[in-house]
Amino acid sequence: MKVDKITGLFIEPTTNRVKFFHGVNVLAKLNPFLPDRVHENTSNSLTNADMINLHDEWGFNAVRIGTMWTAVQPYNNSHVQTAFLEKTKQLITDLYQHGLYALLDGHQDLLGPDMCGEGLPFWATSRALELRKFDRFSPLNKFPMPLPFELDHDNITGFPNKSQCVEHLFIDYYSTFESSNSFAGLYFEQEM
Repeated sequence: MKVDKITGLFIEPTTNRVKFFHGVNVLAKLNPFLPDRVHENTSNSLTNADMINLHDEWGFNAVRIGTMWTAVQPYNNSHVQTAFLEKTKQLITDLYQHGLYALLDGHQDLLGPDMCGEGLPFWATSRALELRKFDRFSPLNKFPMPLPFELDHDNITGFPNKSQCVEHLFIDYYSTFESSNSFAGLYFEQEM
């Protein structure tokens, strides 16, 4: 597959024709961060039977695979979970053997669990805030400031209560001081 530099369209090299992708999203937001490869279920599987149905019955040619940073580096920026990457590689190979392209999505929703989201490991959002010299523990900055409500936080993890998180609009959390400073740390701090 190549990309036309002028149009940005995907070009199939053997035919020199535009390739359109039509498919489904597969995103496992909880550990082990991969779909069930053995047991078919409508909410979280991608078995060989699922792949056959996607391609042969539904006419799809692509699957967007959510790939979470927290699955690759859950503990620190130097330790990589090679087992996760090997399983992802095997999934991509299996999809291709069923006529399905894999589109990898470096997925995150509101960065990490400390901001009612998932995708990034806690160490990464913490480091991004440290680099921005953001005091997340100040009452003026505490998540979800400046939103006009408070959330209970878990006594062990310090993360906001998930059941309370979903009572509010997802998009609003992007406007919190902690979220905007985390994004700034990720995009503007060279270490990140």
